[in-house]
Amino acid sequence: MAIEITSKSSINRTPPWIIVGIVLCIILVIIVGAFYLFFTLTIDKMNKEIEEKDKASAILTENILKKEVEILPLKTKISDFGVLINKHETPYNVFGIIEKNCLPEVWFFKFSSDIEKQEVSLLGKTESFELLEQQLNVLKKEPLLKKVTLTSLSVGEEGEVEFALSLIFNSEVFKLNLQ
Repeated sequence: MAIEITSKSSINRTPPWIIVGIVLCIILVIIVGAFYLFFTLTIDKMNKEIEEKDKASAILTENILKKEVEILPLKTKISDFGVLINKHETPYNVFGIIEKNCLPEVWFFKFSSDIEKQEVSLLGKTESFELLEQQLNVLKKEPLLKKVTLTSLSVGEEGEVEFALSLIFNSEVFKLNLQ
C-alpha cells in the first residue's frame, strides 16, 4: 500500500466568498419561506373574516329588505294622509284675519261660512254708522279678501247699528296651514 503525501498547497480549498454566498442564499430562502408562510396564514385569516362579515351582511340585508316591505304600506298611508291634509279646507284662518282687521268698537256675534264659495257671513253691532264705514274700509284694504258686501243694515232697540256682512276670501285662506 502506498501512502501518498501531498503538500498542503495542493489541497483544494473552497474560497470563502462561495461559502458566504451559500450561507446568504440559505438564509434568504429561509426568510422568503417564513414570509410566504406568514402571508399565507394572514390571507387565510382575512378570508375567513371576510366570509363571516359577508354572512352577517347578508343577514342584515335580508332584515333590511323585510323591514322595507313592512314599512312600504305605512309610507303609502302617510302619503295618502298628506294628500288629504293638503286638500282639507277649514275656516279657522278666517278668525285670525277678522280679529286682525276688527275695530275695537265693532262686535261680531254670529258667524257662518261656505267653504265651497269661499264666503263668510257675519252679523255684528257697532255704535254708529261712522264706525261701520271705518270697519268696511279696513276690511276692504285686507289683501286676502276679494269682496266685502254689506248685506243688511238696521238700527237696534238701543240705538246701535246692527249689520250683516258677506266676505269672500281668496282660496289660500281656507287651506289648512300646519306651521
